[in-house]
Amino acid sequence: MTSKTWTEQRIEKVVHGDLAAFAELAQEPAALLDQSGEGVRTYMVSARAVGDVLSALQRGTGAPELVQRWASFIRRGYLAGAHRGPIRPLWIDYEPAVEDDIAHVLSRLDEIGDALDGEVSAQEIDELLALLAA
Repeated sequence: MTSKTWTEQRIEKVVHGDLAAFAELAQEPAALLDQSGEGVRTYMVSARAVGDVLSALQRGTGAPELVQRWASFIRRGYLAGAHRGPIRPLWIDYEPAVEDDIAHVLSRLDEIGDALDGEVSAQEIDELLALLAA
């Protein structure tokens, strides 16, 4: 049995909604290049993990910019703008029973900072949390 690398451990924490682990991982984007491609496991993000990130945003313990980058990473499987040249993203699936709801919430969080839809109100966060809990 192989032990997990620093990057694999961080990716697991990130996929489970740990924004501190994501901030650490974002400081070492080159490490992610070694994790992509053939033979790499698939990660799964759950409604609970997305809810934890929403709750951090709601409490103010998750900076909007960090939440946006996290959502982008989960959606795409790589850190946008961190690499030049071709990128093979990580495989990150969504919890099957709530896949559409997770996709909707991640899409909305990925819009944080946009000129048009860049702010997420407290009421909208409550609605998104309710959607994930349904």
